[in-house]
Amino acid sequence: MVGTFNRCESCHVHFDEPEKKFICRTCQEEFDIKDSTYYDTYAYTLNGNVLLEVKAIIGLPMFKTVLEEVGYSVELPGRVTGSSGMIHNFTLTGAKNGKTLAVDVVDSEGEVDEKELFAFYTKISDLKSTSGILIVIPRLSGRAKEFASKAFSRGLLTYIEAAGPPDAIEQLKMKLQEIG
Repeated sequence: MVGTFNRCESCHVHFDEPEKKFICRTCQEEFDIKDSTYYDTYAYTLNGNVLLEVKAIIGLPMFKTVLEEVGYSVELPGRVTGSSGMIHNFTLTGAKNGKTLAVDVVDSEGEVDEKELFAFYTKISDLKSTSGILIVIPRLSGRAKEFASKAFSRGLLTYIEAAGPPDAIEQLKMKLQEIG
């Protein structure tokens, strides 16, 4: 049975198995495999399917802080029981002076469609003395803006379009000053 052999490129001598040597990059010490220790090293990558969810979660404590700075007691995530008895989940909710503010943050790769807006509107409509702010990153679609102009005309609901979380936070600060 024919096996494998190795050949030195300098002197052309044939041999069965090469001797493996290692060199430390710091001190240049040479050692073989018997004098080395192996450690498992790991590399992690984020699953693309949850990337948007993770990006949205990272900014949430900043939104919470903005509400707290103007006197709201904040729940993150927020839950409010509606008139129907159904519990509605929001990104966060804040309570101040007997009134509730519900905030949903929708972060998307592209335009946010009217389904997200309609879901938010439906939840808010079931709540008593609750205002709502929908924060959309990066922007609403044309159809969603049409729906918002009609459905949000009462003033209890509003939306913010922002390029990213820092921009959304600045706009939220301004919106909270308007609300009082």
